[in-house]
Amino acid sequence: MRKLVAASLIGSVALFGLAHAKFSIEKKASEQGETTSAVATLTESDVQKIVEKTILENPTLIIQSLQNFEKQRMAMAQENAASKAKQFERDLFNNKQDPQSGNPNGSITIVEFLDYQCGYCKRMHEVIDQLVKNNNDVRVVYKLMPFLGERSKQAAELALASLQTGAFSSVHKSFIENKARLTDAFISETAKTVKASEAHMKIAKLQLEGNVGLAQKLDVEATPTLFIQTKSGDIRIVAGYVPLEKLQEKLK
Repeated sequence: MRKLVAASLIGSVALFGLAHAKFSIEKKASEQGETTSAVATLTESDVQKIVEKTILENPTLIIQSLQNFEKQRMAMAQENAASKAKQFERDLFNNKQDPQSGNPNGSITIVEFLDYQCGYCKRMHEVIDQLVKNNNDVRVVYKLMPFLGERSKQAAELALASLQTGAFSSVHKSFIENKARLTDAFISETAKTVKASEAHMKIAKLQLEGNVGLAQKLDVEATPTLFIQTKSGDIRIVAGYVPLEKLQEKLK
């Protein structure tokens, strides 16, 4: 990535420098009533001097080049992610085994990859909860993940098992609204309310493995990550925590 940034930056500055040099040479030649092909005969040393001089005289070019590169990189990443999401649209947006909230018939769907030990996921929960309260046309799908270790895995499996016993809402709320890190004792106490059988837990383990496999296919490497399908069918991706106002904009 650093090499790509450097190449982009040097290329932008070099082009600007060469254009500046060409303009200066042609202007001088015009004033003297001459023609010149000096630009064509510039050596590598000449170009290096032009680039160095251009950077010194125009330091904001570096910032502008980096900003443009970052915009292009983010746009390309969004496009690639949306394309992959289209390939796995059914598993991502329409898996009936996934826990959901909001309007089950909503025309806008938000799929959230989350980890119960992720602090930003807990903050994102508050944003999504408020969004659903403000908008009755939103369906939220939860893809539970075990990114942060064994307790994340245990909590995710227990929550998915609770989906089969009708206790998901309370278990999910208990885990996601718990501000402290999960402990074995807390998970054990929560498990008592679920009353999940071995069969329930086995199905939950398989479902969690499916979530992990889908995340790998979609290049989801951190939580929270949101995939939003708008009314028009467009897919937008939000990586990391965002405030309510920015998330609301993504629904349009």
